Amino acid sequence: YLVEGINQYLGTTDPDQEAYITSLERSANSKIIAGIVALIVLLAITQFVLFYVFKLIKDKELEEQRRMVIAEELAVRDPLTGVRNKRAYNIKEAEIDEQIDVDDNIEFAIIVCDINNLKYINDHQGHDFGDELIKDGCSLICNTFKHSPVYRVGGDEFVVFLEGEDYKNRGNLFKQVNQIIDNNNKENKTVVAMGMAIFKKEIDTKFASVFRRADQEMYIRKTQLKSFKK
Repeated sequence: YLVEGINQYLGTTDPDQEAYITSLERSANSKIIAGIVALIVLLAITQFVLFYVFKLIKDKELEEQRRMVIAEELAVRDPLTGVRNKRAYNIKEAEIDEQIDVDDNIEFAIIVCDINNLKYINDHQGHDFGDELIKDGCSLICNTFKHSPVYRVGGDEFVVFLEGEDYKNRGNLFKQVNQIIDNNNKENKTVVAMGMAIFKKEIDTKFASVFRRADQEMYIRKTQLKSFKK
């Protein structure tokens, strides 16, 4: 069409001229095709660069999120035992207080634990042995109450928040662990005094009131274990 249009305009059908115009047409077509190919390649490169930049940004965001999660996790973990720390316990207490206000069906129990003889071990054998005693006591607690969070709230003090399966089996679990502790007391092994209290909605308006009852039971048990030791 291009050749015919030019020929009509020039009023000639010179073969040489027609060949020349045809070559121009082919050259133009080649340049158009080359331009299209170059554009496609440029678009592909641009898309790849954008994808790569987006991936870098996304990876950086994920890494930052991962670091934040790790930092938050470390902030609520006891470095010696690996269980939750006092900060995590305070957070849990606040959560339960809120739940008590709105949930009439809430069920939980608290076990307060205190490891016997830590001060004596620290004073006479050193803090390394004391740390081992703490870890042994923590393992005894965690291995018994496997489905409940455990908190180290002091040097030798732990709190177990009984929920779910452990709450339902609390009687048997508490009996079993106390049998182990009685045997340990006779054999000079790790001894943990434990006291348990159950949340009662008719008398408990705060988490702390359940804790106080469990703490009282723990001290009764501690006295009992010391009297058996004698």
